[in-house]
Amino acid sequence: MGLGSLWRREREPRNEITPEVADELWGSYAELLTWRLFNLPLGGRIMLSPGQGRTARFTRDGGGLEWALFAPGQDNLPSRRLPWPARFDDYESFVTTAILGIRDIFDVALPFELTAQAWIEDNGEQLDTRGIGFGEFGDEIHDYDADAALELTDMGRLLGSSDRDAKTQDHKIAMVYGVHVLEQQGVEILTGGAESWPVRDHTVHFIGMDGDRLIVMDVFVNLKGLQGIPAASTDVDGHIVDRGSLAYAHAMIQADPDFQRVLARRPELAQALSENRLTLEYSILEIDSEQRVHRHGFDFTPDTQVEIDLGNAAESGNGPATDPIDVRLPFDPFPLLQPADWPYRDRIPHWPSASGNAPIIVMAADTGDSYAVQSYDQSSRETEFMLPAAIARLSGLQRYEWEIDEVYGLPIANCSGHDFSAEKVLDPHAMQTAHNALRTARLWVATPRRTCLTAVPYDLDDRQTLVFQHLVRLTYEDDSYGNAPITRGVYLVENGHITTFVDDVDLIIPR
Repeated sequence: MGLGSLWRREREPRNEITPEVADELWGSYAELLTWRLFNLPLGGRIMLSPGQGRTARFTRDGGGLEWALFAPGQDNLPSRRLPWPARFDDYESFVTTAILGIRDIFDVALPFELTAQAWIEDNGEQLDTRGIGFGEFGDEIHDYDADAALELTDMGRLLGSSDRDAKTQDHKIAMVYGVHVLEQQGVEILTGGAESWPVRDHTVHFIGMDGDRLIVMDVFVNLKGLQGIPAASTDVDGHIVDRGSLAYAHAMIQADPDFQRVLARRPELAQALSENRLTLEYSILEIDSEQRVHRHGFDFTPDTQVEIDLGNAAESGNGPATDPIDVRLPFDPFPLLQPADWPYRDRIPHWPSASGNAPIIVMAADTGDSYAVQSYDQSSRETEFMLPAAIARLSGLQRYEWEIDEVYGLPIANCSGHDFSAEKVLDPHAMQTAHNALRTARLWVATPRRTCLTAVPYDLDDRQTLVFQHLVRLTYEDDSYGNAPITRGVYLVENGHITTFVDDVDLIIPR
């Protein structure tokens, strides 16, 4: 019996919180907690506490998920570990055991007694705790009757169920498209394609064979360009590797239990893989909001490739689809910000980073020793794919560390000292880290010089505004490190995306 069956949709009005009602409340709470833990990112931690120093800590590392109970003066409290990758029903059992420990050992009568904190360990990014922590309700919870308590847990349960329903539908669409594209290309599908979900932790969506090529593919639905693809990392030999790297792809296929069963049935395939006679090719299939299909290759394949397949998989009632288009980029692009008045802007293809007098974006390539600005034929059909491919490559770089500080009362998130620190303003994943660190959905972001980025909250008082303006001017005018200047202006970033640009930091006003 799954945790979801504990929720009864039709209930008689009740005033007292009876033991039966308490069980129902805990069942709904466990259902949402299971979903949150199933989606907890690498390095994530959730801490639940009923007070008095007692805590239940859930931690995700490269090897799996662990919970442990802690209390002052009490040793040998229980803990459990769930190895990765785990099945979803294992998560349900895992959480049920943890809830029993919280209720019995900590003598917690109702989930409302718990407060919650959740964050990612390596960067401090705060995670959503709605529905699993109730500290914001304070003492008023003690006055709730059964109906009010059930209504409150219903709100939390709906948070999880709506997210789960949306992701389940996306998964079904992804499987249909993925199967069609691979079959259309003559790939033998070894794993992937099942529409039921959630089943287990994600490794990769598809693994297939085409001659001596091992085809590994992930599929993502309803994106607005590659920058919308969720970031993912795993631990390989004590090092964090990100989606889009060869090490990541190898780690995923080695961990995939379905693929291991395939290898057990096909020893010749296992031998070819162990002897490195297979070429691993990893790609991401992007299905955008208009049901168009884009296939993006990564940098360990011979060429960076973006395929747009508008074949039968993309047919709709609006008319027949066009033939597939195969596009190969002339080099592996990285985005580079240049001043709006950059003297070479008329000679090099570029894009505006925002409206107005914002810096422009040009393409750069890794020369081995540095990154060099590249030109190419603007009339070729590759042009429209250069920017999304470059943003994807930027997002796929190893996660840059953020430094969170406060200067004269101004909260600041700095990401500086890396080749593409300034360009991270173009990366919604990186900006979301700044949003979470500063706890605001709107940011002013300054990129005064190469390798420099500073984010602050949008709502600033008079003093904070003056401090921010001074810091931006000072960095822009300081040439002591030899980093090329970019702009005295600032970006307004909302929910990870640039919305506008102010030409000069001195033009912003207190809010």
